Order: sequence, then C-alpha cells, then structure tokens
Amino acid sequence: MARASSTSLFRVGIAGGGIGGVALALALQRLGIRSVLFERDASFDERTQGYGLTIQQGKTTLRALGACVVERVREASPPSTAHFIFDARGAPVMFWGWGEQSPSASLLQSASTPASAWDANRNCHVARQTLRRILLDQLDARLVDVRWDAAVEGAAMHGDHSALAPLAVTARAASTGATAEHRVACLVGADGIFSSVRKLLRLLHDDELRYAGVFVMLGICERAPFPLLHRRVVQCSDGDARMFIMPHDATHVMWQLSFPMPRADAEALARAGRADAKALIAEAVRRCGAFCTPVPAILQRTPRALVTGYPVLDRDAMGATPLSAATSAALGGRVTLLGDAAFAMTPFKGQGANRALADAVSLADALATRGATSRGGGRGSGTSGGRNSADDPVCRALRLHEDAMCARSAVKVRGSRAAVEQTHCADFIDVDAALRRRGMHDPAVPVNRERRERIERMRAANIGMHSEAAELDRAAFS
Repeated sequence: MARASSTSLFRVGIAGGGIGGVALALALQRLGIRSVLFERDASFDERTQGYGLTIQQGKTTLRALGACVVERVREASPPSTAHFIFDARGAPVMFWGWGEQSPSASLLQSASTPASAWDANRNCHVARQTLRRILLDQLDARLVDVRWDAAVEGAAMHGDHSALAPLAVTARAASTGATAEHRVACLVGADGIFSSVRKLLRLLHDDELRYAGVFVMLGICERAPFPLLHRRVVQCSDGDARMFIMPHDATHVMWQLSFPMPRADAEALARAGRADAKALIAEAVRRCGAFCTPVPAILQRTPRALVTGYPVLDRDAMGATPLSAATSAALGGRVTLLGDAAFAMTPFKGQGANRALADAVSLADALATRGATSRGGGRGSGTSGGRNSADDPVCRALRLHEDAMCARSAVKVRGSRAAVEQTHCADFIDVDAALRRRGMHDPAVPVNRERRERIERMRAANIGMHSEAAELDRAAFS
C-alpha cells in the first residue's frame, strides 16, 4: 500500500467521531494522511456505557487498523460458544455452536490465545464505547486533530482543486455557541443516520428516513444471576416480540427486545422512555413478562439507567450513480459519506458497525492509492489543477470509494430490511422454518437429520431455556 508523506499538508475533514469516523482517522493515519475529526459530544465520557456490537466481516477490517487494535478487541470480546433460539415457552427451535466443554470453546476462552488464532468464522462481541476507546487510543495527535464539542454546520468551496485545502468547514461548539472555520482538502460525513453532511448534498432521489415498523429496546444487566447466558447467545420469541441476548463484557449481557408497533405509538413510547425508562420496562413486561425464565428476571434486574428504546428507521438502498451525482455536484465534488450517513439500515443483521469499518478502510486506501494527497490532488499530481472535478484525483478517489461502498452495502440494507419480517413472525419459532434458514432442511444430509432429531428429543424431554446450562449443552452438543 502506498503511504503518503507524514509531512504532507493534505488534510481530510471527518464529521462524526463514532466508530466509522474514528476508524477512518486511524486508517488515514496508518497511511501517513492527516485529518481533523469533528465530534459534537463534549467529551468521550458524554456517552457513559454504549451498547454492544457484533463484529462479523469487520474483523478483516480491524486487522487493517493494526495488530494492537485486533489484540485489544480480542481481549475485550467475551466469547460465545453457542447460539440458541427458543419459543416463548422455552422450547428449543434451533441451535448451533460447540458448547462450553468443546476444544474450540477452550481455545476461545483462553486469555493466552493470540488474536491470530481467532476462528475466522467466529463473531466477536464488544461494547460500542469499548471499541471506540480502543480506536481513539491509537490516534497520534501529530496526524489527527480531534475536535470535541464541534458539530459540523456547513462547508463551502474556496479556490480551485489545485489548492491544498480548498474546502472551508464550519463547526459550532454547543457549550459556547462559537463557530470556527477549518480548511481541509475534502469532507467525509461519518455522522450517522441524521448526518448534517448528507443534508448538504441535496440528494435527488427520495431521501426520507423510513419507519421499519418495529420498536427496539436495549438494556444491559449483570450476567452472574443467569448461568444460561454465560458464553451463549440466546433468542426467545412468541412470533411477535423477540428478545435477543448476547455477551456484552466480562460481567454483563446486553439484551435487545423488538416488536412491531404503529409509528405514532412507537414515537410516543420513545418520548415517554426518554422522560422515564420505567415506561420502557412497563412495555417490555407487557410484551414478554410471561416468557420463559430468565426473561422476566432479566427485565427486573436491568438498571433503568441502562435501558433505552427507539423506532427503527432505515433508508432505501442507494446506488452509486445517484450518490456520485449528488456528491460530484456539491462542494466541488470534495465530499462523501460513509457508514450510517450513507446507508442507514435496521439492526437485525448486525451490519451497521461492520459496514462503517469497511467503508473507513476502503476510503483511506482510495485516497492513498489514487494520487489524491499529492499537492492536494491538483497541481503537481498530473492534472490541470483547474476547477473541473473530473480531472481531480481527490474527487476520483472519493467516487471510487462510493462505487465500492454501494456495491458492498446495498445488499446489506435490503437484507437488514427483510430481517424485520423474518424475525417477527410465526416462522421464526417454527423448527422447519429455522432449519431452512440455516440451510439444514434436507433430511438426506446426515448432519441435518441429526440436528432435527436432537431438537425433537430435547422438546420431548422438556429440555430448554429453563434447564440447567450444562444439561442444555449436553443435550445439544454431546
């Protein structure tokens, strides 16, 4: 990979200090490219806890961000050795994994296991703020200027594409109301689903956020009272409301409760929940208080301060052509998006953070390999250095990033939207349907037949969510 000179005056403006924005700053830093990172929060600690992420394809991206990042994420990631789906009565619907006593589980649980030994197919769980802290800790102040309490309000093009920093970005401090102007070579909107940078683009297609038809509630509670949840992912559903529980850190689990709800009711519940989380817990108890143990106890033991809820929103998948048309026409083409700012999707495929990480590394690589950082991408980089963005290596690098991002992400948006219906219907707790979803529906295949027979034996023997964890593992994996 080509590396830009660390003394280059080329500087990338990044709006948003979440996972995607910080990952971009780090990816640029590793290539010797300077950046200024604008974050509206007053400090890192303004968000005290942060909910959990499941890193899937993003593990490959983490490796591109450095061995230290991979190792620290591995250390912070509580392993899960099995995944179970139960109906509301606690009867098993589907399971996969190894169980706690398997050799694979022992490898994952060992503190001495190096990150290079990770199973490439294993998802890892990490708290959002933990991952954000890990990434921020790797930033070098000589290359990355982190600006807290700095919300991007606008940007304007000054000069032509031959200038080192033709873009003037205006950021406002909420604490004082003061504004400051920062000159950069280009601006990246990594500022989430309600992106202020996206609003600058005036996208030509229907850009409205769409209500996905479901409300999501999140909570964090101690794991110790619930042996079932030790190193296991558990789902429980009545075909309408669905509880998803996963490891959060060494001592806690995170739960996600989702259910269909009319939009007006969902917005009213979100408002009531912001005023007092008791409203959220009351709705959760109404929806799944009769679920099999330990779901009611989990709701009861979750601190109200660690509960939040919101209506799920997404946008229609956007192709590279409309996105590039909008970005090429705005700010001299020196602007782009990544992560949720570009592709807002539902959380039911766990793809948001994974896509943001991939977008960040892809964009940094595009800027480094397209000659964009040489004299700002204009004069001295083999172009005329005029106002034509088509001749500008920076603009070409940004459009290359958009092509790759759209190719990766559009299918994820559609899959995440389809998952709303798939996870909130009667088929979700139907054994036959669950086997089909896992590609295990053909009984002529021995492993498929054996899985079905195990599930049937467990149901007949009343082994399920209420059982001792060891008994459950023996029935599923021995």
